[in-house]
Amino acid sequence: MTATAFARYKNSYTADANNPNDVNPPSMDIGLETFLSTVNFNFHSIAYTLKFSIHKHPILKGANSAAFLNSGIYGFSSLKTLLSQAFKEWKGTPYLYGGNSSAGVDCSAFIQKVFREYFDMKLPRTTRQQIDKGKSISKYDLRAGDLVFFRTSHTRLHVGVLLNQKNFIHASSSEGVTISSLDNNYWMGKYLDGRRILTNELLTW
Repeated sequence: MTATAFARYKNSYTADANNPNDVNPPSMDIGLETFLSTVNFNFHSIAYTLKFSIHKHPILKGANSAAFLNSGIYGFSSLKTLLSQAFKEWKGTPYLYGGNSSAGVDCSAFIQKVFREYFDMKLPRTTRQQIDKGKSISKYDLRAGDLVFFRTSHTRLHVGVLLNQKNFIHASSSEGVTISSLDNNYWMGKYLDGRRILTNELLTW
């Protein structure tokens, strides 16, 4: 179901509300759950047709994201869709140490923004703070949404978020926001840890 279909649905109710023969017109302030049950909404299809940012999308604006994620309608398919959308929006944004906008962003600010804008989760600003969040995951058990950390020098860390088990999205100092492979020799040699921020309780299998 698209946003256009939702608009048509609301317009039909407006027509009913203006009908003098309708003594008990439906309320235009219907909740999301009522709407979904009324039109037999397919929960997973929305992830493919709408930008599924809880606090940014007009349909979901004001929803409690934690409750929404825990409701059992948010799975790996929609997770990957969200991450793909994030990459589409940020692709090619230049790297800027200390930057946190579309004019220039560094790796930890990019991760912070993606998790805040797409998952309504607040992460700390720096890689050294972010690496302490969630729980450590074996490299062989990584999945979409996990954070991957690299030691690029004796004093610097780098972070990205997995799009799938092999590829991660990150703000590269040489390419800006891009997708790289964990199998790349450079990243293989720099790999430090994987951290799971999005837990099983927030995802359906």
